[in-house]
Amino acid sequence: MTIRSFLFSISVLAFALALPGWAFSQDTSVSGTVSDSEDGIPLVGASVVHVESLQGTATDEGGNYTLSGLPAGTNTIRVSYTGYRSAETEIEISEGEEYILNVELVPGIDLDQLQITASRRQEKVLDSPSSTDVILAQDLRGVVTPTTVATLRNVVGLDFAQTGIDRHEVVLRGFNNVFSGATYVLTDYRDAGSASIGVNLHSLMPNLMVDLDRVEVVRGPGSALYGAGVDSGVIHYITKDPFTHPGATVAVSGGERSHLNVQARAATVIGSRVGVKVTGSYFAGNDFALESCDSALLQSRAFDQCPDPEDAVQIFVDGVRDTDYSKFTVSGNVEFRLGTRTRLSLNAGTAAMNGTVLSGIGTIQGDDYRYSFGQARLSSGPFFAQFFVNANDSRNSYVYGGDPVIEHSREYVGQAQYDLQFGSRQSLILGADLELTRPDTKGTVLGRNEDNDNIDEYGVYGQSTTSIGDRVELTLALRGDYNNVVDKIQASPRVGLVIKPNPTSSFRVTYNRSFSSPTATSNWLDLIAASLGGINVRGRGAATGFTYQRNPEFLAIGAPTDLVASSLLPGFEGAPVPVGIGTGDVYALMYGSLAAIPDQELADLLAAAGLNVPAPLIASLKRGLSPENTVVQGFNPGVLGALNLSTLSIDLGLTDLEDVGPLKQTISQTFEVGYKGILNDNFLFAVDAYYAQKKNFIGALQVRTPLVLVPTLAQDLVRDISTGIANNDALSVALGLFNLTAEQGAQLLVDLAGSSLPTASTPIAIVQPNENNPGIGQIPEIMLAYPNFGDVGYYGVDVSLQLIASRALTLFGNMSWVSDDFFDHTQLKEESEDKVLALNAPPLKLKLGGQYQHPSGFSVRASGRYTKGFRMISGPYNGDVESYFVVDMGVGYEINHALRADLGINNATNSDHREFVGAPKLGRLASVRLTYTTDWR
Repeated sequence: MTIRSFLFSISVLAFALALPGWAFSQDTSVSGTVSDSEDGIPLVGASVVHVESLQGTATDEGGNYTLSGLPAGTNTIRVSYTGYRSAETEIEISEGEEYILNVELVPGIDLDQLQITASRRQEKVLDSPSSTDVILAQDLRGVVTPTTVATLRNVVGLDFAQTGIDRHEVVLRGFNNVFSGATYVLTDYRDAGSASIGVNLHSLMPNLMVDLDRVEVVRGPGSALYGAGVDSGVIHYITKDPFTHPGATVAVSGGERSHLNVQARAATVIGSRVGVKVTGSYFAGNDFALESCDSALLQSRAFDQCPDPEDAVQIFVDGVRDTDYSKFTVSGNVEFRLGTRTRLSLNAGTAAMNGTVLSGIGTIQGDDYRYSFGQARLSSGPFFAQFFVNANDSRNSYVYGGDPVIEHSREYVGQAQYDLQFGSRQSLILGADLELTRPDTKGTVLGRNEDNDNIDEYGVYGQSTTSIGDRVELTLALRGDYNNVVDKIQASPRVGLVIKPNPTSSFRVTYNRSFSSPTATSNWLDLIAASLGGINVRGRGAATGFTYQRNPEFLAIGAPTDLVASSLLPGFEGAPVPVGIGTGDVYALMYGSLAAIPDQELADLLAAAGLNVPAPLIASLKRGLSPENTVVQGFNPGVLGALNLSTLSIDLGLTDLEDVGPLKQTISQTFEVGYKGILNDNFLFAVDAYYAQKKNFIGALQVRTPLVLVPTLAQDLVRDISTGIANNDALSVALGLFNLTAEQGAQLLVDLAGSSLPTASTPIAIVQPNENNPGIGQIPEIMLAYPNFGDVGYYGVDVSLQLIASRALTLFGNMSWVSDDFFDHTQLKEESEDKVLALNAPPLKLKLGGQYQHPSGFSVRASGRYTKGFRMISGPYNGDVESYFVVDMGVGYEINHALRADLGINNATNSDHREFVGAPKLGRLASVRLTYTTDWR
């Protein structure tokens, strides 16, 4: 089913549901004003929400609001505004009544914000069994960024790595990666990640600043409710619905790096039952670039002589990246109010991007890369259901130095949930999910696996919440999921205890067991990512694992391991060889080259080396040196080294390899305690401490085919050739006439061979797995694969502070610390030394800042982020990220209720720093934005 036909079908259904026969109540409403309790000033843009249905609106420039279409009976109205404590009022409304409710808000910190993400039901942040933050749109009014995800950079526990002008890799509590999809990102309840490949392309998500209502961030696992893959937190973007926020907004910004950003939103209500919304955006600019280097230095691999050696390696591998970046997004929403408790929402959109993206297989050039979605969502009282489709279309995209990327995959998801309430102290949520992933890469990304790559996942779950007295709440959840590739049912339990000693504080103790399944890419990838010196670098999925051929007889001849390698030597490509090389074989090749030299030319070469042999004697000398007469025997043991694709150096130290087993699901167990509370009505303090244990962790792509090097070949050749000469009496006598010993003669021959012999860094073979061996006569490949790691445990702490110093001034600070950011094979409880794991995130993050908002409409904000350096291993990107400190600033002025001007400066000090290996260094980006809003209410 195409997205177009899907939306058409849903539209017909919606029309049928809207026909007469549905009983609508008379229009019942509540209206009034919202103002400051101290001076009576109207509060513009305050949020007014009907708690039972989450229907809401915002106050106009006079502080006025109206909520219509409410059911008769008891209703709860909640009013909130940044810098004020929320107020909830329970009212009784009669059928058709127009109820008047005026609300005065008291300045202070609001700890009672409603959120739905942590428990898949509406609850206050203070009551949540998870560590949760809610960021409201009014908190972000003065933030100027190309994409909405950048507004979250100061959230506690969030690892934020910028890799370009509009590219970000974002996770919660570590284990970041290029092309990351670890954190579960939702937009209006829909999984916003890309189908099949599972990556979060934040720049293509339809989460525009002009349409953002709030963002809910949940730290810690969520598999018990959301299913496989939700073991690293949830970020949920919730956009403005057309009923609550009718009108139009246009925001235009531009500035450094010749960037232009246009965002627009228009929403209206047709009658009182249908709301329509359309959003769109366009962004273009010059991306940050790798620092160039002289081509001669690049060709000679003299990277250390380039201005930036790290950039030079990337240019050598990728070539010069295209720095022209652009994107557009467009989306639409039609919402039907089918009675007082029933809502049907239809959403669809598409986005396209031109720009570079770091991935596990190398740098991808997105050339009109497209992401589309369609969604139908129905809520009716305690019942919720949705069906959505996510789709990719790579168009003309490709991997730098590798294969084209054809990506037409689809993801189909159906979900249903029912919320049962038993009195005021017991609730039960029951739900079921179906997710069908249908990869389609036309034999490119998934190669030989194209016809065997479908993934079907089914899940059911239940969550019980019990109030034990007035201050204790117990949450118990259990979920079961089945994955057809793993062919196994996984259980995900969750236990949470929330204790509220008073209305303004709470303690949490939680346990979560979650899991994540391998993505289609992790299972079935089969793509050439680059070509280095004629050797292909191929990424492979590990659904069925990889095995290495062994030959015990190789140990008897002196090889350091019984592994079988594939030769790289000319004429012997792909031949099975030991880790090392026979000196007799090398001598035969040397002699072949020597015998081919004309006698006079060889005499001249010997003369230049200090040995004057008359030309007529050269033929006799050649005969004496032939392998039949001078028998050379011996073996030069080699060493194994893994190619570092970030530096193109070879990391030595490997002594053996383990087979790569079939990918397993990653099991995570997390224990967490937390506290959140308000002191003196203006100081918020929160602390979370957690211990996490991950088993069968699926790491990023790593080189699984070590190179065979022979650094001591020259010495062993001299030894074995001198023995062969010594055993050839006639040759020994002949050399004696020229005052040469057998050893000196051998040294002379090795010197003459010179550059034709492998150097200490020249690979002579590659150890390949059986499943990726092209065979004899074919050049072996360097293979990257996704590994499973055994068992890793770590712990961490998140601390956050917020102070409302005055009605205008708010300050914040937070710290996140984790016990380790790099795990060697001993910490992973693995025997193989090549199994190492990086958090790809800093062990320490410090963030602080504040904002000042004057009643006149003037505002200023500033923040600083310190990120401690860390080791990074992610696909071909392997190296160290140095510590950095970034300052962001902004100034804004609300010219009138409709027009606002903002200046945003990201990296205000122009700190030249790199946030991920493989990414360019970042500088300052200053933007000026004008925002115009009109209300069609």
